Amino acid sequence: MLAVRMLLILFVGLYTTRIVLNTLGVVDYGIYGVVGGIVAAVSFLNTSMSNAISRFLIFCLGKGDYHTLRKTFASALFTQIILALIVLLVSETVGLWFLYNVLNIPIGRMDAAFWTFQASIACMIITFIQTPFNASIIAHERMGVYAYIEILNSLLKLGSVYILLVVKVDKLILYAFLIVAVHIITLLAYYLFCRLNFEECKLRLCSEKKYIKPLLSFSAWNVFRNMSVTARQQGNNFLINIFFGVVLNSASGLATTIYGLIMGLANSISTAFNPKIVKLYAKDRAEDMNESIYTAVRYSTLIMGVITLPAILEMKNLTQLWLGRSDIDFVIAFCSIQLLVGFINLVTNTVVSGVMATGKIRKFSIVYGGLYLMSLPVAYIVLKLGVGPLSTYWVTLGMGFIILLATSFVLKQLVPQFSVNRIVTTLALNLLIVVLCGVPAILLHFTLGETLLRAILVGTAHLITLGGFVYLFLLPKELKQNLKRGILRR
Repeated sequence: MLAVRMLLILFVGLYTTRIVLNTLGVVDYGIYGVVGGIVAAVSFLNTSMSNAISRFLIFCLGKGDYHTLRKTFASALFTQIILALIVLLVSETVGLWFLYNVLNIPIGRMDAAFWTFQASIACMIITFIQTPFNASIIAHERMGVYAYIEILNSLLKLGSVYILLVVKVDKLILYAFLIVAVHIITLLAYYLFCRLNFEECKLRLCSEKKYIKPLLSFSAWNVFRNMSVTARQQGNNFLINIFFGVVLNSASGLATTIYGLIMGLANSISTAFNPKIVKLYAKDRAEDMNESIYTAVRYSTLIMGVITLPAILEMKNLTQLWLGRSDIDFVIAFCSIQLLVGFINLVTNTVVSGVMATGKIRKFSIVYGGLYLMSLPVAYIVLKLGVGPLSTYWVTLGMGFIILLATSFVLKQLVPQFSVNRIVTTLALNLLIVVLCGVPAILLHFTLGETLLRAILVGTAHLITLGGFVYLFLLPKELKQNLKRGILRR
């Protein structure tokens, strides 16, 4: 269900991005990305709490402790509301100063940038409040419902694009507030389902120190880690803005969109595995937990491989199809490198799930966050040397592999049964399988002329060869039988 959800979101997301880019224009699209990045710069608070909430809700379910489950959810909701108020305060002070004094906004568009900024703040606050409900659905492993609500979110964004085309007002401001409306409707959908189906999700707050302290203690170390990730992501965007202006911010924003959509598809499998990983650790079944990590890495990277190789080969064709143009500077190169980064980050995120399950994240957060932050000054130095905007992405790719190794060694210390060699070997083997199965696609790419038909044939050939190889040689017999039964039943 999560894979179906992400396929729909992928296609709707690509289509809406094209319409939004063409409607707003390159400059306004760049403004939307960089202004929204100011608020996203404090999103590490929500990400940190989201990790903590998910871990403790899943852990309580694994232990069967429903009293603590109810109290934990109520405490999480209370904490998220307080953090949302803090974000509002910081955004309306420090964020506004940054908007008016640091960013390179074209003359005449500052008012539109201001209202876009206000809409971004509203979206972030709604996201904070929604997080405990998301976490509860995933903790209960109701992945189908989670998929349906996210599909609703995607279709609402599609409707927003239609309104953007027919209403004659400032398009940038209108689009920003349409996205706020989408966030509100999605929050209501999550709330209503959780309220009707999960006992712990009654709308009540708990401010008891006994339950809030573990959440804050866990998330405190997570704050540094997620702050570092956000600082790196938004820092790259700000560096590109400062050195090259908002036009390259558009290319960077498009590459980030591609990365988010593709990673969302691959991460769907990781999301399905995360509750199982935590619950197995809660039951002291470390070997089974490790096996789930290896399995998640194996299948998620192969799914990523189905998309990545054809997408890199046919990026120019796909960009033309997606945006109706392929002349935006660096967008093809940015998107291609981001897909490679996705391979590494996908494996890292799965290993991180194992670390989170243990609850011992102090050392991990320091190592992980420190390495992420190191990439910013390195990228700045490289840009100052005049190497060019691609350097920030190559630095990200190199640091991503180092972070994967460091994270794997930390998990090895926490769970001695975990094998770093097996993770690295799985990644290397899957990359080799993707490339070898991609030979027919590569031959088609270099044999046929540059047309949309070639892109379709390249993608289809790779899907058939890689999918066939996985089915014949990698899937266990029992899983093949289950797959056949599932297809026949549907």
